[in-house]
Amino acid sequence: MEHFIEDDDRLFDLAFIKIAGTSMDSQIPVPSGVAEVAKDAYDNRFSKDVNFGDSDMFETGRMLKNRNSVPLKLVLEIHKYTVKHRFTHSDSKKHRTYWEYRLHGGEPGRKWAESIIRSYLPKEVRN
Repeated sequence: MEHFIEDDDRLFDLAFIKIAGTSMDSQIPVPSGVAEVAKDAYDNRFSKDVNFGDSDMFETGRMLKNRNSVPLKLVLEIHKYTVKHRFTHSDSKKHRTYWEYRLHGGEPGRKWAESIIRSYLPKEVRN
């Protein structure tokens, strides 16, 4: 089953590139609300209370917190992660999923990434 999900993700990525007519390296500016949420999580990465994240998650958080422009490919990854974990992450600061979701911008990150995806993909492909 996991194999089919990966194939679907790859097909979605290819469709995204084709329809968007742009490179996945195109730079997208990060809103301040998303940067603040990611900064909170990134700055908490050495907390002794909760062990969370991996190097890829920390790199995502670092890029978001610096409020630079990020590649379109990263926005797509943030969208995939936040949609997948929207209802499964914890609301407790003592749980790793709380912090991992925030490394991806939390709820502001999900909404931002979704708005970027909507602006690039027609409705027929998004559904």
